Amino acid sequence: MNDISAANYTQVVGAAITAAKLQDIAYSKITVHNPTAASFQDFGIDKGGDRIIPVTNVYDATTVKPNSGQTHADALLLKIEVRYCAELVIPVVDELILMFNSDPACLYLGEKRVPIVSQAVVRITVPPSRKALL
Repeated sequence: MNDISAANYTQVVGAAITAAKLQDIAYSKITVHNPTAASFQDFGIDKGGDRIIPVTNVYDATTVKPNSGQTHADALLLKIEVRYCAELVIPVVDELILMFNSDPACLYLGEKRVPIVSQAVVRITVPPSRKALL
């Protein structure tokens, strides 16, 4: 650990932020499960070189479309999954947990890590952009 002074503050803090960002990239993943490419195909309209799903007339359109198998309202549900590989630091317990860990993506370079997974589903109120989500 480096001592931080006014003279080296930017250098030390910048290095710490860079290291934290690299760790986040290596050990985390965000996946968008909905809307899918098929959702944009069924309900999307072209706008400004992108494809968006309009948020108007959602409840009037109850037809299930063939490509996505969704209604317009279903296509406007944002479902994401966040996965983070947390480091195990408790002796003995870490070995027991690793015996049952079936996620090889978290066993990065032999480190002792297990996945923590969270999902969220929210109604989209602003037209989603295909370029932004897929």
